[in-house]
Amino acid sequence: MTEERRLEIETACRDFASGFDWPIAGSGWLIVDPMSGFLNASGIKNTLQQIRQTDNNPQVLIMTFEDGSILIPAGSDLKKEGLKDWMWILK
Repeated sequence: MTEERRLEIETACRDFASGFDWPIAGSGWLIVDPMSGFLNASGIKNTLQQIRQTDNNPQVLIMTFEDGSILIPAGSDLKKEGLKDWMWILK
């Protein structure tokens, strides 16, 4: 994924999330699910998936894009050092 495309997607996601009255961390299905639908409707194809809840972490939603790159909007919910919100795993 190009840097330009990543920034386009991240900007669209942050703009969408800014319409809610709570942070992305801990938002779960409330923000990320409709955000994924918004991107798909806007022509930015993605598949919504999840990292299952464990004793240490809540369920965390992820979006996988056509090139295999992954956006984890609430990355800080994974409770691991160095992980942050709006985290990318790029292909």
